[in-house]
Amino acid sequence: VEDCRSSRLLSYFGEEGGAKCSMCDVCRAERDSKTKADVSERILQLLDSSAMSMKTLASHFPDIDEQQLVQTVRQLIDLRKIGVNDKLELYR
Repeated sequence: VEDCRSSRLLSYFGEEGGAKCSMCDVCRAERDSKTKADVSERILQLLDSSAMSMKTLASHFPDIDEQQLVQTVRQLIDLRKIGVNDKLELYR
């Protein structure tokens, strides 16, 4: 795990690093990683209850970019954590 770039720069110049900046590439990557994990977990929970179309699944994630959601679903399919039935519905 990398340190926050801003903290590292401050430390390099002998200053206290303090809290993470939430703006550098390292902080953004960490935040995006957590978001993807949260979305994956929520998808799995939703599909535990019933199979659903991609459109229905997307309706549960109004704040998530559609491309990010599709990418996450593809990853879950590739990992064989979810599948697609003959009605083109996602299931677990």
